Amino acid sequence: MSEPIAQDKHASILNVSIQVFAAQGFQGTDVQVIADKAGVGKGTVYRYFGDKESLFWETWLEVCRRLNDRMTSSIAPEANCIAILRAAVHAEGLFFEEHPDCLEILVQGRAMFHGRHPEKVQDYLQQTFTEPFIAIFRQAVEQGELRNVDPSDLHWALSATLYGTMLQQAFRADSIPLSDRLTRTFDLLIEGFQPHPTL
Repeated sequence: MSEPIAQDKHASILNVSIQVFAAQGFQGTDVQVIADKAGVGKGTVYRYFGDKESLFWETWLEVCRRLNDRMTSSIAPEANCIAILRAAVHAEGLFFEEHPDCLEILVQGRAMFHGRHPEKVQDYLQQTFTEPFIAIFRQAVEQGELRNVDPSDLHWALSATLYGTMLQQAFRADSIPLSDRLTRTFDLLIEGFQPHPTL
């Protein structure tokens, strides 16, 4: 089998996996259904990805890769740290607005496995999302854009709040688009809840 054909099958399986896992849930998904929809044999799915749980986590990683591509492409290199963070947050919201099945995959990963990610997934998240964003927070503190708080704490507060916002949006009716809701939440975090002191 030539490599381009193999890559096409690999990509096709992941595309279908996102749709099927999102619609059926991890427990309700039959790998045979994924194989049929992807136009491959069930053995091909197992050969490429191993068992069903491994396929799910590779699907989860694919969602993260697509999200990272969208966030990275939204950032203007010359922007200040706050503008970079705000653009990334807005892009995250747009991505999940356009691909709600991808948000469902991320939610399932946490719900089904209680945050116990395989080491490969943990490493990817650390290198792709955690470390780069902590570095941006560190730079923002050093440049005086944010007050002197541990950058790891800043990252934790932002990521936890945004994730909670996405869950709220996923399970409650909201007339405000997710991208706007996330951006509003980000602005509230950055500006704070308390009024600014008058001079």
